[in-house]
Amino acid sequence: MSIARVAQYRQLVKEAAKQLRCKPTSELARHVATLRLARSTYAERLVAGRDIDPAALLRIDEGASWCAVHDPDREVVREVQSRV
Repeated sequence: MSIARVAQYRQLVKEAAKQLRCKPTSELARHVATLRLARSTYAERLVAGRDIDPAALLRIDEGASWCAVHDPDREVVREVQSRV
């Protein structure tokens, strides 16, 4: 993994932690950052014309979809978090 990719991952962890209102060391923040990095990588490859299965992007989106609308003040989110 390149130094730039590591820096990107660390930035994504910080952003996820801020959004999810948890510590950057939390498993949740790292998991979300990993999904976002994977999505970015797949998207870059797809745009570059590589033979990438677009369904892979959809699967990543499904895995991270609950994070897109995360609002810690909503009961629905608390319910989702308790199931994770």
